[in-house]
Parts: sequence; C-alpha cells; structure tokens
Amino acid sequence: CMDDAGMPETAEERLAIAKRLVEDLTAAGVPEDDIYLDPLVKPISTSDRAGLEVLETIKAIRETYPSAHLICGLSNVSYGLPNRKVLNRVFLIQTMTMGMDAYILDPLDRTMMGFVYASQALLGKDNFCMQYLVAHRNGLYEV
Repeated sequence: CMDDAGMPETAEERLAIAKRLVEDLTAAGVPEDDIYLDPLVKPISTSDRAGLEVLETIKAIRETYPSAHLICGLSNVSYGLPNRKVLNRVFLIQTMTMGMDAYILDPLDRTMMGFVYASQALLGKDNFCMQYLVAHRNGLYEV
C-alpha cells in the first residue's frame, strides 16, 4: 500500500494507507472481499527489515480486514541476490502463514507450486487435501 508520499517503510505506515484505501473503497460501495491490497514487497538486499515489515503488514491487514485479499509480487523479495528461487519459496510459505492469499509468481516453477499446494493443505485451506492430491495425481508439482 503506497500513497503520494511514496513507499512506506514500516508496517504501521502501510496499515494506515490500507485503512484509508479500504475506507474509501467501501464507502464507494466496493465490498471488502473485492478489495486486493499489496503490502509492497521490497528486496531484502536493501534493508534487513524488508521481509519482516511485509510479514507484519500482512498480519495487521488480515486482522483489521479479514475479508480483503492480499497480493504481492513474490520475487521482489529476492531481487539482486543469488539463488532467488530458494528465497522466493521460503517467503511464499512465510507470507501464506501470515494470511497472504494471492500472488504474482512463476506458475511454471513446479517446486514452487508444490509448496503452494502443500501450504494450503497444512494451513487448512484445502478440504481433505483434495487440491494437493489432484495436483499430485496430475503431476502439477515436483519435489
């Protein structure tokens, strides 16, 4: 969540912007569950707290607006670093655990997709592990 002042640094600043956005949108008649918010993933190479600030932002927005959706460009977190896929995959799991529910990611990364299916099952978002099992049977991910 960003405003005219630029990209906020802290979770508190991001939540304040999210509150203004959600209030304006819901006042205009947009249902909360039609709203997608981006907590603004920055490269961890630019700040030691960049990843943590995103996780704290996700948690705060999820607690404040449980029906709103959270989306991010996942690979932003690893920009400029080696072995980006490792960082992206771990960050996926961390953000899913905090409540992120939509991603801009590489759907052709079959290992990443395995982590998506497994995380959904482990977080109780896949009834009876059906999506996980169907994905396994159809070869949609690899380990």
